Amino acid sequence: MSYSDNKYDNYAIEDWVIDDDFISYVNGEHDSTLIDSLKLDPKHSENIQESTKIIQNLSADTITIEDQKLDGIFNRINETIDSTAEEPKAKTKIKSMRWVGVAAAIVTLFVIAFPFIFKSENSHVTTIAEQDSFKLPDSSVVELNSVSTLKYNERSWEKSRFLVLEGEAFFKVKKGSKFTVKSPQGVVSVLGTQFNITDRIGFYEVECLEGKVQVSIKLQDSYILNKGDRFILKDNQEPVIEKNVVKKIDWLDKFVNFDNQNLSYVLDEVGRHFDVKFENVDALLDKKYTGFFTTVSIDSAMQQIFWPMDVNYEIKGKKVIVK
Repeated sequence: MSYSDNKYDNYAIEDWVIDDDFISYVNGEHDSTLIDSLKLDPKHSENIQESTKIIQNLSADTITIEDQKLDGIFNRINETIDSTAEEPKAKTKIKSMRWVGVAAAIVTLFVIAFPFIFKSENSHVTTIAEQDSFKLPDSSVVELNSVSTLKYNERSWEKSRFLVLEGEAFFKVKKGSKFTVKSPQGVVSVLGTQFNITDRIGFYEVECLEGKVQVSIKLQDSYILNKGDRFILKDNQEPVIEKNVVKKIDWLDKFVNFDNQNLSYVLDEVGRHFDVKFENVDALLDKKYTGFFTTVSIDSAMQQIFWPMDVNYEIKGKKVIVK
């Protein structure tokens, strides 16, 4: 098939970002030699690059896009709202937000929510010191850790088992069609297995407890994890794969383990579990920490972290003050 014979021939950016096949391609769910070729074609390369950026950056702070292209996307949003929403006010809301200078945020919201908000969105959100356990439509089980969000489309679940995660969650997946979890730093795909994903700022980890998973962090970089394997990505450095080291998921057993991790990350994790803030810790944040803390009580956690470091501290309500 020649370039001129394919459906993408006259695609603008607003067409790319809502094309199901292209979204699946960007999410690493399938390969396409045609799209690979079009990426090298000057006629399409810029639009493909910009559309890919929009789809990938689900949590980006800003997205730069030309006004003409943006207007096209807004037209598509409004057409979708007109045909699906019960409340006609939605169209007015989109337009009013457009004129107060948050157009990039609207584009991001559209890309994130397109499979959800106009159909049947299911969201699970945990706050500080909160965890949640629930079943998905196919009876797969999710354990959602504190300060995390998981979204999926229940109506299209049988066709596409696709979820969007921010934070940390453990999945016990029923065998069936492809099961894909996208988070800001990567995509994990499986058929049936048990695995844990941690996606926090500066740290991305996937642990395979049973079966086999595929981890994709860029369009061209994929890694296969077998039972017991752990994938670690810190601060955009080279990924590390540890073979046959995962026996259980620590946080499900009420403790969190660290290996040569920045203390700043460790204390952030303490804050997510116990809703506490730290004072006078700036001089300690760049130190490396290897060890663990239990999630049973803040007293035990702080003793387990600070006692080996010979750090004096005091707990006052929701504050931990280093002396």
